Amino acid sequence: MRHSKHIATLLTLSCWVLQSACLSDDAGSSSSDTTVVDVNPGLNETCSAWEPTRAANSIELEPIAAGGWERSVFALQTERFPSRWYIAEQRGVVSFYDEITEERSTVFDGQSLVLSHEDPGGHYKEEQGLLSLAFRDEAGDVKLYLAYTVGPTPGALVIGVLTLDSLGTSVLESEPREVIRIEQPFSNHNGAHLEFGPDGYLYIGVGDGGSAGDPQNHGQRLDTLLGTILRIDVSQSPYAIPEDNPLVGRDGRDEIFAWGLRNPWRFHFDSETGRLWAGDVGQNAYEEIDIIQKGGNYGWNLLEGEACYRQSNCDGEGMIPPVLTYAHSEGRSVTGGTVYRGRDFSALYGTYIFGDFQSGRIWGLDADHGEVRYAEKRLLSDSGLSVASFLSDLSGELYVLDLFRGIYRLRPPETPSSTDSTVPDRLTETGCASVDTPAEPAEGLLGYIPAQQFWSDSAEKRRYLALPPGAQMTLLESGELAMPIGTVTRKDFILDGSLVETRFFVRSSDGRWRGYSYRWLDDGTDALYHQGGYEESRFGTTWYYPSEAQCLSCHTEVAGRVLGLEARQLIASQRLEQWKTWGYLDRSEWGGRAFEDSSRADNGLTDADFARQYLHTNCSMCHQPGGGGGGMHLDADTFEFGCDVSPTHGSLDIPDARLVVPGEPTRSVLLERMLTSDVTLRMPPDGLRVDQDGVRRLDAWVSGLSDCPD
Repeated sequence: MRHSKHIATLLTLSCWVLQSACLSDDAGSSSSDTTVVDVNPGLNETCSAWEPTRAANSIELEPIAAGGWERSVFALQTERFPSRWYIAEQRGVVSFYDEITEERSTVFDGQSLVLSHEDPGGHYKEEQGLLSLAFRDEAGDVKLYLAYTVGPTPGALVIGVLTLDSLGTSVLESEPREVIRIEQPFSNHNGAHLEFGPDGYLYIGVGDGGSAGDPQNHGQRLDTLLGTILRIDVSQSPYAIPEDNPLVGRDGRDEIFAWGLRNPWRFHFDSETGRLWAGDVGQNAYEEIDIIQKGGNYGWNLLEGEACYRQSNCDGEGMIPPVLTYAHSEGRSVTGGTVYRGRDFSALYGTYIFGDFQSGRIWGLDADHGEVRYAEKRLLSDSGLSVASFLSDLSGELYVLDLFRGIYRLRPPETPSSTDSTVPDRLTETGCASVDTPAEPAEGLLGYIPAQQFWSDSAEKRRYLALPPGAQMTLLESGELAMPIGTVTRKDFILDGSLVETRFFVRSSDGRWRGYSYRWLDDGTDALYHQGGYEESRFGTTWYYPSEAQCLSCHTEVAGRVLGLEARQLIASQRLEQWKTWGYLDRSEWGGRAFEDSSRADNGLTDADFARQYLHTNCSMCHQPGGGGGGMHLDADTFEFGCDVSPTHGSLDIPDARLVVPGEPTRSVLLERMLTSDVTLRMPPDGLRVDQDGVRRLDAWVSGLSDCPD
């Protein structure tokens, strides 16, 4: 989820026809070997999941309220009911969870009011729905302010207010009183964070209105409320303008406090210094943290972070640079955080703690440093969570809200932290490679090949699966395979007959998946662990080594993390029946539609069947219900490919563009994104080469469409 990508996980442009950026069990090679191996490889005794590296001053995450909410995007407490977390669900429901009594109850159900789904499938839209909450005590009443979107599409962002009853268990009105409405030109980039400042005014984060690159230039315009942080006085109805707002008496909208923002996702006032910290979601390359100043211009869409986004007027003059930026090798969708001012964790006092929605990483930087710009961040947790928000309780202790799993408390580690890595330095030290021949798997690993190949820059690949001794996989009704804790997958990449990289995807003891990359030595004797996120020339071509963060941007939560290991991919090779016979799988029967083996010349796949299989395999980890992806749901079961739908992430300057236009490939953004020479716009986002054969088949499919399906 970037947060432009964010709430629909969020994400979006992040994982389109994903190839070499996706780590581990996703297949995709030119190999045509789909023969069943008749010999049980035996017990795996050496290849087991290693634990993630924990940095000095690291944190641990303790669950205090497991899921049960449908896409929880924000939560907060109020002094009137201090043991309760009031939780915003994207579908339009506000509920509470009481930490003492563990009671859960709905406070307000606004599903009929809030625009969060597409019709008729009921799929979540990117960044629409109920997005934020804020409390205010007004004349003895507790007012609940909400930021939400309303229809019709592309909709509007509305800030409304309700009154809690005396018990805090329901609201007195049937629907919110509208405070301010901001029409949206596109359905994404709503921003929509709320917080009352120390001055008593309501601050509102508003995205640039959507599409890619801010095509209407809202970020640098002062005649619109888009791409800003607003500041209004809600003590008067519907609201008043604070007299010292920066544009009062000047050209521009008086509500504006700061501008030049793309999609501010969560901001926070430091309770000690009063500084306003914000996370602003980037476009193609950088995420940023800003300290927001009154009247400040933060550069978008001339700048992305500190880099030039447009090739003119981007010297940054008159614009406030970010405190910190990070590249998409570390994460793809920043979640702004909180300056820790609690008492339980003295090592983090004065630390601004923030994270990334897609990679799940949580960092800290010194908020009390004399010069805050260009501060160095330090990794606190490789959490694996879908970090939707950071929360502070009334005593200043810090929590993380996961979009799917609930609320976690940050706490000091129970054992002393260490900077020592737990990741093996060499492939030969992982226990997943043959001692004598590291290019071969260790004993007990299961080989497999999906029916539809993933595109990975023309590399040949070999894939293996290691289960903990005595453990089984579970075949779910969806066709996905649920893997036990301790599972490891290994994938080897081969260029021109030589091993170039091996990637692992491991499920550690905390239940979360993480990816790791090993670069093979030129002599083929071993491979060395490295962080990735770069490209180099190898074996006559250029190869990209993805970072660990990029792994989770492809292996998404909504896709079940593991990708190629699913029934529809494995039935053709009889792997499921084989694994059941050997005792590695609980059952092999599945009632869904299996994929045909695409490596066989005689597979008989029509262009339409190929498109369904190919787009599911390479795209649906992001483009599926609940996964974001700009109007397309490309999982094989749904397969809504955006026929005659306008793109929300840019048109590539194609006149009258649509995601897919029947009979017209050149007007179809789906195809043109695969073909563009601009690597910042191409899908897949981290690939270096175009899948010419895949494009050819998809071109034939689009050309053969006579109209849109029902």
